[in-house]
Amino acid sequence: VISSLFASARLDHLTNPVNGLCKEIDRGITVVTDRYYFSSYAYNGVDMPMDWVMECNRLSAELLRPTLHIFLDIPVSTAMERIAKNRLHTELYEKEERLTAVRANYFKVFDQLKGVEQVAVIDADADVETVARRFAEMKEVNRVQFSTVLARPKISAHPVQESFATRAE
Repeated sequence: VISSLFASARLDHLTNPVNGLCKEIDRGITVVTDRYYFSSYAYNGVDMPMDWVMECNRLSAELLRPTLHIFLDIPVSTAMERIAKNRLHTELYEKEERLTAVRANYFKVFDQLKGVEQVAVIDADADVETVARRFAEMKEVNRVQFSTVLARPKISAHPVQESFATRAE
């Protein structure tokens, strides 16, 4: 059930007539977002068949396919250390066994959609300055035009997928 709710919420986020991402992109805004449909594939694919999760999110992928997905990769052990240091309690998805399966799902689906989706993986097991330098040096990132960027900065304790989206003409 939760997979369907996430997919539904994402569609509203994309198509909302007031401030949906598709409307913003049509206005010429470049969108930088975290946790787009690859997150659903990885997290929900732990409990549900991956093909079903992908089908549930198919419309989102068709409506707005990012120019580039950026995956900030850290070992699960590092994620667990960061969670323990920054939280009083863990969330449902923040268990070592689960995050190990989630990380594996990310790489499984990256491989499965090679040629359909452009994904850049950054080794984020470092300090912020080093990760920022690695990001800036990536040839995939440097090919993306960043004229106007809307971003909600977020430091995450676990592997995170960033999506850079521009509307295909």
